[in-house]
Amino acid sequence: MTEMKSEDPGAMGIQCDLMVPGRLRKAGVLSKLGGVRDGAGGNWRTRWCVLEDDFFWYEDEGALLSGQAPKGRIRLDTWFAMPVDAPNPDNLFVLHAIPRSLKLKANSKEEMREWVDALNFHGRMEPHLRLAFQRACNSHP
Repeated sequence: MTEMKSEDPGAMGIQCDLMVPGRLRKAGVLSKLGGVRDGAGGNWRTRWCVLEDDFFWYEDEGALLSGQAPKGRIRLDTWFAMPVDAPNPDNLFVLHAIPRSLKLKANSKEEMREWVDALNFHGRMEPHLRLAFQRACNSHP
């Protein structure tokens, strides 16, 4: 396990001490669309998100502060991330981690790109797949 001491750069401003299994690749605040079941509408919630070697997980402020288990943890066996089609003023992207997909929103276009790149290119993909995903992501302004 790797200990992570970090100050949240987002709106929460939380000082946290997390025990993170695996190698930490990226961490920060994103909005996640939740409550979408069987075609029903959903709601956006701010979540602290962490990308590790094999997992993407997220939790809310209360869980972060109390040390509870994350609200969601997705194993990254077969996955890719892509920005939503242009125009994309809300900096939306989707993490497709078979069999689940998460719709996420970054605070800026740059932050969205950083997350998409971190998710797609953190060393577990074959070079030809990286190139295909990079081309697909670059086609979305």
